[in-house]
Order: sequence, then C-alpha cells, then structure tokens
Amino acid sequence: MSPQTKKILFPFTWEYRKGDKRGIAYEWHDPVCELLPIWPNYIGRFLIRDGEYSIHSNYYNYAFEYILEGNLKLFQRDREFFAETGDVCILHRGESSRFEPGDAGFARKLCVCMRGQLMTQLVASLGLAEYSVIRPDNPQLIEETLLLIGRLLSRKNREDIASIVGSGMKFLSALALSIQKNKDYPFIQAANILQYNIPNQVSIQNVAQKMNLSTSSLERLFRRNCGMTPKEYSIDLKMKTAAALLKNSSLNIKEISRQVGYPNPVKFSMEFKKFSGLSPLDFRKGKSLNDE
Repeated sequence: MSPQTKKILFPFTWEYRKGDKRGIAYEWHDPVCELLPIWPNYIGRFLIRDGEYSIHSNYYNYAFEYILEGNLKLFQRDREFFAETGDVCILHRGESSRFEPGDAGFARKLCVCMRGQLMTQLVASLGLAEYSVIRPDNPQLIEETLLLIGRLLSRKNREDIASIVGSGMKFLSALALSIQKNKDYPFIQAANILQYNIPNQVSIQNVAQKMNLSTSSLERLFRRNCGMTPKEYSIDLKMKTAAALLKNSSLNIKEISRQVGYPNPVKFSMEFKKFSGLSPLDFRKGKSLNDE
C-alpha cells in the first residue's frame, strides 16, 4: 500500500503546553502486559499552572487525573467540568478532551493511564462510563494506590505484574464504590442482572419480575439513576462490550454478535451502527466518521 493510501488505524493527537519541567513519570510498555484485561502502563506526577493545558483528540487510553492540590477545568463531551482537590477526572478512551487549571491558578496531580483487553467493558460495567469527574470516598486510598503503581512501574520487574494489575483493579473499584452510594440499591441489583445477561436475550419484563417490580416502576428507577430506560441501558452495555471485543480480540463479527446476545449478526450490525455511527467492520478497522 502506498504512503498516499495508507490509513492510520487509531488517529490520535496530543497537544501539551507547559513551562519548565516540574514532573516525574514512569511507564512500562511490555507486549505481554498488553494482553492483560487491564494494564496501568503509565503514571506521572505533574504541576500545571495558568497558561498551560493539555488537549487529547481521539484518546487511545483511559486516563485518570487525581487532583492533589489546586483545581482543574475539564472540557469533555461538549461540557465543562470542575475538579477540586481530591477529585478524579476521567479521560475516556476514543474521546476528545482538554484540561487546564481552574480558578486556583494551578493543579498538582497524579495521572495514571490504563489500557488492556477489557478496559472498555470494565469501565462500563463498573458504572464509570457516564462520569467525567468523581469525588472518591477515600482520597487517601486513591493516592496510596496510585503511588504504589508508580513505584512498581518504575522497577519494571515482571514479578510485579500481578501486583500492578491488582492495584489498578483496586483503584477502579474504589471509584466505582464511591459512585454507588448515589444509586438506589434496587437499581444496582437490576443493573447487575443486565450486566450478567450481556450474552443472553433477557426481556425487561423478566428483569422486573425478578425485582418484584412493575415494568413502569423499573423504568422510573432507571431514569432516576442513569437517565436511560432499562432497554437503553441494556443495549448500551452490550454495544460497549462489543466495541471492546472488536478492538481487542480476533473474534469474528458473528461470534461477537452471539457474545452480546444477538443471534442475528445483521440485527447486531444495525444496532452497533446506531451506537457508534460505524459498522462493526469499519469500527474494527479504525475508521472515523469523517471517512464515510
């Protein structure tokens, strides 16, 4: 293929303006680790001040920015978010974002980047996909966990791989537990039923029966907790799982269709195009909407 026709599979740009060097970072890119369900491959500690910013376009990792001191403004999903000391900002994979100091004029932060075969599915199943800023219940635990990841990454010792993965899961779980307190427990139970049934065809009526609720009560419960109907929530889970499998597995589209509860691949492809704007095949090839 000539240079003129060759396509970049995952177009990504990063613009970063900063002054003097005031940070330290550790990263570990190991082909073996890229095959793990999650892999915290980078962590850094930085100071960002007025006039400095970071812009990501079609970001290929998940990044989590923990504010140690000061505050940040985050522009993502056509909205502006504010993160104060102790908050965690989430930069979502495949999305664009910009962050800069808030009214404090500076932010001292820890940034951890994560990738892996199941990151997209995991973020969705933990309920983190809808959030850009989270206030953790236990900021000390968050900070200690991130610092441990940094120490382990700096050593690049294969005997530490399991501990790095475990610390990444601990971090994500702490964020998930922090947002669950804002959810009604029956919603968490119903959402878990839908999560467990991603590979199956389960009716909303059946979920309502298991919860001893009417379908209208179940709909109100979901709208109050996530702004979606149960059916929309279920489809969203299935499509995010499919997206992760398309990007991170060699399964064919027919098999992926079955794994997310669509025996008919044609129906799956139609639903996936509604979700992403692309067919499953084009999504796997890394095309963008501008290519169409």
